[in-house]
Amino acid sequence: MSPVLDQQLAGFLAKLSTIAVLWTVAFTLMTRSQVTAGAEEDAEPLIWSDVEREIERAERRERRNRSPQASSPPDQPPGAPPA
Repeated sequence: MSPVLDQQLAGFLAKLSTIAVLWTVAFTLMTRSQVTAGAEEDAEPLIWSDVEREIERAERRERRNRSPQASSPPDQPPGAPPA
């Protein structure tokens, strides 16, 4: 066996094994994505009123979590010492 033939066979086997691994990974990923896509189809679609409701809830939570010390009177700039 000549050195050139040895290199060519090694390259062919490396390429063949790489292609087999890549196709196996691609097949596995596509199969799993089909399974998870089927589960998501059962969920209700997102509508604008749901989004607005969640935004309002987040704003209420934010207002509720603010401490009374953090807010300053409107006529006084934030960070100014109390009069």
